[in-house]
Amino acid sequence: MSVSLARRFFQLPDSLFSNRSKTLEHFVLSFVKFTPPRPGQPIAASVFSSLKLLVLTHCKLADATVDLCLRKCVLEELVINMCEGLKNVNISGPNLRLISFRCLEDSDDGEFRSIRVDAPLVGNLVYSGDLTKFYLNNCPVLQILLLQGREEPMNEAYTVHVRELIDQIRHVNTMILNFAVVEFVAKEYYTRGIPFQTFQNLTHVFWYGPLKSPNAVYNLVALGDCPSLIEIAVDFREESGAVFCQCISEGHVADEYEEGESSQRNPYEGGNLETLEIAEVRCFSGFNGEMLLVRLLLEKAVNLRKLWLFWRLGDLSVMHDNVLQDITKFGYPQQLSDTI
Repeated sequence: MSVSLARRFFQLPDSLFSNRSKTLEHFVLSFVKFTPPRPGQPIAASVFSSLKLLVLTHCKLADATVDLCLRKCVLEELVINMCEGLKNVNISGPNLRLISFRCLEDSDDGEFRSIRVDAPLVGNLVYSGDLTKFYLNNCPVLQILLLQGREEPMNEAYTVHVRELIDQIRHVNTMILNFAVVEFVAKEYYTRGIPFQTFQNLTHVFWYGPLKSPNAVYNLVALGDCPSLIEIAVDFREESGAVFCQCISEGHVADEYEEGESSQRNPYEGGNLETLEIAEVRCFSGFNGEMLLVRLLLEKAVNLRKLWLFWRLGDLSVMHDNVLQDITKFGYPQQLSDTI
């Protein structure tokens, strides 16, 4: 049982919502209660009309806050990070280029239901949270998609939702893969011996996190059907720290390939990685699924220029590099790299 401490927030004055805020271009808040004025208090029609960058981190918000900031403004970059009070978030804007939304995990209210994104010019999108609450619409130029956050059990409704989401992002060229996407591909395609040929434009792929089972990572063989893939980086440390699932932290290494829901009796080995130039596999521990992935990379990547294989043996503290920082900075503008 986890115990969360109540957070304290600074209360913004209602005068913020007057005409004097119409010249604001960059607005960054942390641990602030940022909600519309009390009923009866006026809101200027032009409030936030010049806003281009909005960063809200660990704030107390309301759905109306997001609507107000997106109304009649030229907002280009929006970051909402671990904020309370949100239920149904609608993010839309004709000028939005970057959107980052990280759900507050273990929220006390538990009322967050959905986030819907409609942004025709968004190129960079970060989402961390339950994938079943994430909806995309009208994002035709999206290039960089980072899916993070907790993983939910696969069921029929979840599978349908992931399938619809994948159909919306088939044109992206850079992804951090959520485990749910990898598991979906394995369940719906590779366990049936069917190639997965959706991501024809994908050039850069990153995956990190603890293993759910000794063989789960083998499902990354899906990358063999990405004809444009240039770079793959796999890191078995969750959130870039020295965190492993229980079986890894106890030093367990699978001796044999284990049959189960996440394994495949006749695993499909994908196509050749003819365009792959860079492959990094960090901190693997010897599970058969990991070794199969390494073998496939070595056998199928015929034009590699850079290969990093880091074997984890003994104390994890011997590895000091922050791999995730190197990975995620690829998709973030410099001015936001310290905020997200």
